[in-house]
Amino acid sequence: MKRWYIPSLVARVLLLVVGWWVTDQYGCSAHSWTTTDSWHRPPPTVVPERVNLAFTEVHTAARDAAVRRLENASFVPLTPKEAAEYVDVVPPIDSGTRLYLVRGVVLNRGTGRFTVSFDGGNLYVIHGSLGRHAVPMQRQPVVVALPAEPKNVFVLCNMAE
Repeated sequence: MKRWYIPSLVARVLLLVVGWWVTDQYGCSAHSWTTTDSWHRPPPTVVPERVNLAFTEVHTAARDAAVRRLENASFVPLTPKEAAEYVDVVPPIDSGTRLYLVRGVVLNRGTGRFTVSFDGGNLYVIHGSLGRHAVPMQRQPVVVALPAEPKNVFVLCNMAE
């Protein structure tokens, strides 16, 4: 066995262990962001089965107004007319759903996308993006159609290289 092989193998195993340790069960690495926003709220346990929902990101011109509206609440019910003030395309609703303005956070806005899902009580707003270095979290509200008012809203973001 060559002399460099053992240290190289040890270094690789160490990197795997450290990588696993700093990444939580949702794929979120604390090294993906430089600052954590107060809207960031991961769920406390492993999440149950969820249903993906129709949603639309709030457009740039209305982002500040939406952030102000969500200052003291993680979600706010909306009428279709109110939703149209925040988004270009209002998510489709039927007789069993209602529109909500909901908190979200992003790392790299242009290289990722949201997944919004619901387990019947908890709403999960997750943004995944690509990037090469840690960046600050940014607030990005979304408008979502929900079958019931959420009990909890969990807001996450993650980044892969």
